Amino acid sequence: MSGRMMGLILCLTNPRFTITPRLLALVEQIATLRERIVGASVELAWVPCFAIGESES
Repeated sequence: MSGRMMGLILCLTNPRFTITPRLLALVEQIATLRERIVGASVELAWVPCFAIGESES
């Protein structure tokens, strides 16, 4: 394997980036919005199931 290919593999497997104050604020806003969405959703314990095409007798 060439040195250039090895460098590319290392770059992809060990990414290096800086967490800037702007990035941190954006991630916090996304997390807050996600929590609001999850908290607003309602789980139904039971959902009625009706067969389509059946007539009532």
